[in-house]
Amino acid sequence: MKTRSIKQRKHVKRRVKQLVTHDRIRYYKILETVQYTILYSLLGFGFAVLTNKISYHLFSPLDETDKSCDNRHLLRLLMEVTIQLCFISLCIFYIIKIVKIIPLFFSVTEDFRPYTTTAYAGGIAISFIFLKMQPYLSQKLEFIMSCVMKKTGTLKEKES
Repeated sequence: MKTRSIKQRKHVKRRVKQLVTHDRIRYYKILETVQYTILYSLLGFGFAVLTNKISYHLFSPLDETDKSCDNRHLLRLLMEVTIQLCFISLCIFYIIKIVKIIPLFFSVTEDFRPYTTTAYAGGIAISFIFLKMQPYLSQKLEFIMSCVMKKTGTLKEKES
């Protein structure tokens, strides 16, 4: 039991030391993260605009007057959302591939391993861009969720 406690303290001490380390590798990782965030944001914005335009032509926006939660309507909306999410996933796949083609904008030393921060920068930047740039998708998802909550009894009615 005591050995485990000593190992845990050593682990915590080592991880805290890594957290506050400010060496050349840490600066390279920060620069790499900034570069990838910028590239993912720019490409994500372009692809999100394109995706929204294509989705607008393929699928009609949510009809605000049709509040029907019948199963056929929900199934149709769910299929539209799924197709749109598949297209978005393919866009994200190719955005990541394109960004990895672009070399780092700064020179590095031999002890730095590039492309280790792409997971951090990419997922966060692309997620925010696509979430905000897809208003029709968001509306449909919110509508589907409210219908599901009504059907399952988990939606509290607003008090007047």
